[in-house]
Amino acid sequence: MSSINLFLELIKVSIGVKNKLSRSLTSEDLEVLYLMAEKQSILGVCYVGIERLVKQQQVPLTDLVIDWYGQAERIKTRNGQVNEQCSNLQSKLKHDGLKACILKGQGVAQSYDTNLRNLRQSGDIDVWIQGGYNVVCNYVQNTNPNLELAYHRFHYDCFENTEVELHQHPSLMNNPYHNWTLQKWFEKFKEETFIWLEELKFYTPSSEFNKVFLLCHLYRHFIAEGVGLRQLMDYYFVLKNSGQEEDELVIPIIKKLGMSRFTRAVMWIMKELFCIEPSKLFFEPNEKEGQYLLSEVLTGGNFGKFDQRYDHTGRFALQIQNIRHSAHLVLHYPSEVLWSPAWLIWHFFWKKIKVNRIKKNSAYLSK
Repeated sequence: MSSINLFLELIKVSIGVKNKLSRSLTSEDLEVLYLMAEKQSILGVCYVGIERLVKQQQVPLTDLVIDWYGQAERIKTRNGQVNEQCSNLQSKLKHDGLKACILKGQGVAQSYDTNLRNLRQSGDIDVWIQGGYNVVCNYVQNTNPNLELAYHRFHYDCFENTEVELHQHPSLMNNPYHNWTLQKWFEKFKEETFIWLEELKFYTPSSEFNKVFLLCHLYRHFIAEGVGLRQLMDYYFVLKNSGQEEDELVIPIIKKLGMSRFTRAVMWIMKELFCIEPSKLFFEPNEKEGQYLLSEVLTGGNFGKFDQRYDHTGRFALQIQNIRHSAHLVLHYPSEVLWSPAWLIWHFFWKKIKVNRIKKNSAYLSK
């Protein structure tokens, strides 16, 4: 059995949909699987599988297993720190009169099974602040001024060891019509639709919102640079814990956004890799597209950072990588790919104008 198939089996054991591997692992197998899990940013979750397999004597108790345990414990500690930061930030924003919720990350982690949620590898903190660009811009420039902005978010320096992004738009799309449609759909989710996590003391969006938002996030990053199994695992647990009554609300907007083909690819991965209940699949899985998507995910790793097909060094490496990455997707998802150059040009001038206005009209330069 290939290392890739063993790795996919390890994921299934880790999330509890498979009891054991097809064969026992050697020390060499273990090293390969560790690197694969690291590449996909799912070391913590995969350790649960390793722990189960050690008890079944399918994995040798080596120094690497002990190191893996140490990594899992560090991930737990880090999650506790970031959860506290989310709570503090939520409290600060509420005190300052803003309506906000935590996107992705620590909020989505609460959809994971109890034994896994503190083992999801945390990243930065994304917060959606309602009210639009001017509300977010004014808040940033009057509290922690900076000029690191994009159409959908501002960078916000408030924690020493965790990056924070304040979003005026939860996500975006390259196609102008699809982007307009998406932003109009986001507008229906007011503060009263947010879910308060009492134990963690912060808000998250509803599962209806996440079914579309996380799919857009997957789609956008897949087109631009690549996504990893951590993002697909997030989507699995959101679907697993969501209600079917939302599907009739979700399906029409996904079709309007031109994401049907991509969604069918994701559904195939949900079915084949994560073994989700058929009733949770709200689009018919597409095996060909799903295999292609999974192949790209396994090749590129988390956000495409490990894709050996592209050069990741140099001043314009990221831009060149994104263009080359998008080019080979044009036959699969032409709308987003073909609109990408126009979007990048528009965004370049949009950002230039916004930065100049901030410098001119705010207290930014005097800080």
